[in-house]
Amino acid sequence: MDIATFAAGVSFGLLIGAAAAWASYLVGRRLTGAAPASARLAAAVVVAVWLFMAVFWALASVHAFRLWVAVPLWALAAVAAHAKLDGRGGRAVLR
Repeated sequence: MDIATFAAGVSFGLLIGAAAAWASYLVGRRLTGAAPASARLAAAVVVAVWLFMAVFWALASVHAFRLWVAVPLWALAAVAAHAKLDGRGGRAVLR
């Protein structure tokens, strides 16, 4: 493996992690409402684990568990969560 392939894999992995974290946080915040930050964090972790498992099984069932499939899927999921679950309000709560 050359350095360019390694750097691309790491970059895509970080992108998937950031997209999953943001989508999970927004769903967890929607589920917990005005709960304390610890409850929102716990909800986000539970949602993240569920999302990772659901996406894995969905992609694996059609033999599409590949990085070039997963990256756009997670990016679109984060954009959709941001648009539908009040992403601007989520950023305001983090400040």
